[in-house]
Amino acid sequence: MSPGSQNIRRCLFFFVAGFALAFLIFSSQGPFGNISSVAPPAEIPGAGAGKVGWVHRVIDGDTVEMTSGVRVRYIGMDTPELRHRVGGDWVYRPQPYAEEARAMNQQLVQGKQVRLEFDQERKDSYQRDLAYIFVGDVFVNAELVRAGYAHVFLKPPNLKYANLFMNLQEEARTRQKGIWERPNQ
Repeated sequence: MSPGSQNIRRCLFFFVAGFALAFLIFSSQGPFGNISSVAPPAEIPGAGAGKVGWVHRVIDGDTVEMTSGVRVRYIGMDTPELRHRVGGDWVYRPQPYAEEARAMNQQLVQGKQVRLEFDQERKDSYQRDLAYIFVGDVFVNAELVRAGYAHVFLKPPNLKYANLFMNLQEEARTRQKGIWERPNQ
Protein backbone atom coordinates (compact mmCIF):
# COMPACT_ATOMS: atom_id res chain seq x y z
CA MET A 1 0.00 0.00 0.00
CA SER A 2 1.47 3.37 -0.97
CA PRO A 3 2.03 6.10 1.64
CA GLY A 4 -0.59 8.25 -0.12
CA SER A 5 -3.30 5.60 0.15
CA GLN A 6 -2.34 4.97 3.79
CA ASN A 7 -2.84 8.67 4.51
CA ILE A 8 -6.23 8.64 2.78
CA ARG A 9 -7.32 5.60 4.80
CA ARG A 10 -6.06 7.21 8.01
CA CYS A 11 -7.95 10.46 7.29
CA LEU A 12 -11.12 8.54 6.45
CA PHE A 13 -10.81 6.54 9.67
CA PHE A 14 -10.42 9.68 11.83
CA PHE A 15 -13.28 11.43 10.05
CA VAL A 16 -15.62 8.47 10.56
CA ALA A 17 -14.43 7.90 14.13
CA GLY A 18 -15.00 11.58 14.97
CA PHE A 19 -18.48 11.52 13.51
CA ALA A 20 -19.31 8.32 15.42
CA LEU A 21 -18.03 9.86 18.65
CA ALA A 22 -20.14 12.98 18.10
CA PHE A 23 -23.16 10.76 17.44
CA LEU A 24 -22.61 8.90 20.70
CA ILE A 25 -22.07 12.06 22.70
CA PHE A 26 -25.22 13.74 21.40
CA SER A 27 -27.35 10.60 21.32
CA SER A 28 -29.47 9.66 24.31
CA GLN A 29 -28.39 6.06 23.81
CA GLY A 30 -25.02 4.56 24.70
CA PRO A 31 -22.89 2.54 22.30
CA PHE A 32 -23.60 -0.79 23.99
CA GLY A 33 -27.37 -0.93 23.70
CA ASN A 34 -29.05 -3.16 21.16
CA ILE A 35 -29.24 -2.06 17.55
CA SER A 36 -32.81 -0.90 17.89
CA SER A 37 -31.74 1.45 20.69
CA VAL A 38 -28.82 2.78 18.62
CA ALA A 39 -30.99 3.40 15.57
CA PRO A 40 -34.66 2.68 16.17
CA PRO A 41 -36.68 2.26 12.98
CA ALA A 42 -38.51 5.55 13.53
CA GLU A 43 -35.17 7.39 13.40
CA ILE A 44 -33.64 5.53 10.48
CA PRO A 45 -33.63 7.65 7.32
CA GLY A 46 -35.97 6.05 4.84
CA ALA A 47 -37.54 3.72 7.41
CA GLY A 48 -40.34 1.93 5.63
CA ALA A 49 -38.76 2.68 2.25
CA GLY A 50 -37.63 -0.13 0.03
CA LYS A 51 -39.46 -3.40 -0.25
CA VAL A 52 -40.57 -6.29 1.90
CA GLY A 53 -39.94 -9.92 1.04
CA TRP A 54 -39.26 -13.37 2.43
CA VAL A 55 -35.81 -14.96 2.67
CA HIS A 56 -35.82 -18.31 0.92
CA ARG A 57 -32.17 -19.25 1.47
CA VAL A 58 -29.09 -17.90 3.21
CA ILE A 59 -26.14 -18.25 0.87
CA ASP A 60 -23.45 -17.03 3.25
CA GLY A 61 -22.90 -14.41 5.92
CA ASP A 62 -23.71 -11.45 3.68
CA THR A 63 -25.90 -12.78 0.86
CA VAL A 64 -29.42 -14.20 0.76
CA GLU A 65 -31.83 -15.40 -1.88
CA MET A 66 -35.40 -14.15 -1.64
CA THR A 67 -38.46 -16.29 -2.46
CA SER A 68 -38.72 -14.20 -5.64
CA GLY A 69 -35.36 -15.63 -6.74
CA VAL A 70 -33.58 -12.28 -6.34
CA ARG A 71 -30.20 -12.44 -4.62
CA VAL A 72 -29.44 -9.69 -2.12
CA ARG A 73 -25.94 -8.68 -1.00
CA TYR A 74 -25.76 -6.77 2.29
CA ILE A 75 -24.38 -3.22 2.09
CA GLY A 76 -21.60 -1.86 4.28
CA MET A 77 -20.07 -5.07 5.53
CA ASP A 78 -18.30 -8.19 4.34
CA THR A 79 -18.14 -11.62 5.95
CA PRO A 80 -15.49 -14.34 5.51
CA GLU A 81 -15.96 -16.42 2.36
CA LEU A 82 -17.27 -20.01 2.33
CA ARG A 83 -16.28 -20.78 -1.26
CA HIS A 84 -13.55 -19.73 -3.66
CA ARG A 85 -13.47 -19.91 -7.43
CA VAL A 86 -10.86 -22.31 -8.77
CA GLY A 87 -10.87 -22.22 -12.54
CA GLY A 88 -14.52 -22.39 -13.50
CA ASP A 89 -15.66 -24.14 -10.32
CA TRP A 90 -16.63 -22.99 -6.84
CA VAL A 91 -14.70 -24.92 -4.19
CA TYR A 92 -15.86 -25.13 -0.58
CA ARG A 93 -12.94 -23.78 1.42
CA PRO A 94 -14.30 -21.65 4.30
CA GLN A 95 -12.22 -18.87 5.78
CA PRO A 96 -12.16 -18.60 9.60
CA TYR A 97 -15.60 -17.60 10.94
CA ALA A 98 -17.35 -18.05 7.57
CA GLU A 99 -19.56 -20.82 8.96
CA GLU A 100 -20.35 -18.82 12.09
CA ALA A 101 -21.29 -15.77 10.01
CA ARG A 102 -23.59 -17.88 7.83
CA ALA A 103 -25.16 -19.52 10.90
CA MET A 104 -25.87 -16.15 12.53
CA ASN A 105 -27.32 -14.82 9.29
CA GLN A 106 -29.55 -17.91 9.07
CA GLN A 107 -30.72 -17.41 12.64
CA LEU A 108 -31.59 -13.79 11.93
CA VAL A 109 -33.31 -14.08 8.52
CA GLN A 110 -33.93 -17.65 7.28
CA GLY A 111 -37.58 -18.06 6.33
CA LYS A 112 -38.46 -14.65 7.73
CA GLN A 113 -40.05 -11.57 6.28
CA VAL A 114 -37.45 -8.83 5.88
CA ARG A 115 -37.47 -5.20 4.87
CA LEU A 116 -34.87 -4.24 2.29
CA GLU A 117 -33.69 -0.66 2.44
CA PHE A 118 -31.71 0.58 -0.53
CA ASP A 119 -29.01 3.20 -0.83
CA GLN A 120 -27.85 5.08 -3.92
CA GLU A 121 -26.32 2.14 -5.84
CA ARG A 122 -28.87 -0.67 -6.21
CA LYS A 123 -26.88 -3.49 -7.92
CA ASP A 124 -23.39 -4.93 -7.63
CA SER A 125 -21.22 -6.29 -10.44
CA TYR A 126 -22.90 -9.72 -10.09
CA GLN A 127 -26.34 -8.09 -10.55
CA ARG A 128 -27.37 -8.81 -6.96
CA ASP A 129 -29.57 -6.24 -5.21
CA LEU A 130 -27.62 -4.23 -2.63
CA ALA A 131 -29.59 -3.57 0.56
CA TYR A 132 -29.67 -2.98 4.27
CA ILE A 133 -31.74 -5.79 5.83
CA PHE A 134 -34.18 -5.43 8.72
CA VAL A 135 -36.22 -8.09 10.53
CA GLY A 136 -38.64 -6.12 12.63
CA ASP A 137 -36.48 -3.73 14.66
CA VAL A 138 -33.28 -5.74 14.12
CA PHE A 139 -30.77 -4.22 11.69
CA VAL A 140 -29.18 -7.43 10.38
CA ASN A 141 -26.13 -5.85 8.68
CA ALA A 142 -25.25 -4.06 11.90
CA GLU A 143 -25.82 -7.14 14.08
CA LEU A 144 -23.30 -9.13 12.03
CA VAL A 145 -20.71 -6.36 12.43
CA ARG A 146 -21.47 -6.02 16.16
CA ALA A 147 -21.03 -9.78 16.69
CA GLY A 148 -17.64 -9.71 14.98
CA TYR A 149 -18.68 -11.90 12.04
CA ALA A 150 -18.25 -9.11 9.49
CA HIS A 151 -15.88 -6.27 8.90
CA VAL A 152 -16.92 -2.92 7.56
CA PHE A 153 -16.71 -2.67 3.79
CA LEU A 154 -17.53 0.83 2.61
CA LYS A 155 -18.07 1.36 -1.09
CA PRO A 156 -19.27 4.80 -2.16
CA PRO A 157 -21.89 5.93 -2.85
CA ASN A 158 -23.57 3.49 -0.39
CA LEU A 159 -22.49 5.10 2.88
CA LYS A 160 -25.79 5.74 4.67
CA TYR A 161 -24.83 3.80 7.83
CA ALA A 162 -21.03 4.03 7.56
CA ASN A 163 -20.62 5.72 10.93
CA LEU A 164 -22.79 3.20 12.76
CA PHE A 165 -20.90 0.31 11.15
CA MET A 166 -17.50 1.80 12.04
CA ASN A 167 -18.60 2.26 15.66
CA LEU A 168 -19.87 -1.32 15.92
CA GLN A 169 -16.73 -2.71 14.31
CA GLU A 170 -14.56 -0.85 16.81
CA GLU A 171 -16.70 -2.28 19.63
CA ALA A 172 -16.26 -5.83 18.26
CA ARG A 173 -12.53 -5.30 17.76
CA THR A 174 -12.09 -3.92 21.30
CA ARG A 175 -13.98 -6.88 22.76
CA GLN A 176 -12.11 -9.31 20.44
CA LYS A 177 -15.33 -10.82 19.12
CA GLY A 178 -15.43 -13.22 16.18
CA ILE A 179 -12.94 -12.34 13.46
CA TRP A 180 -11.26 -9.90 15.84
CA GLU A 181 -10.40 -12.73 18.25
CA ARG A 182 -7.57 -13.68 15.89
CA PRO A 183 -7.21 -10.50 13.80
CA ASN A 184 -4.08 -11.60 11.90
CA GLN A 185 -5.68 -14.64 10.28
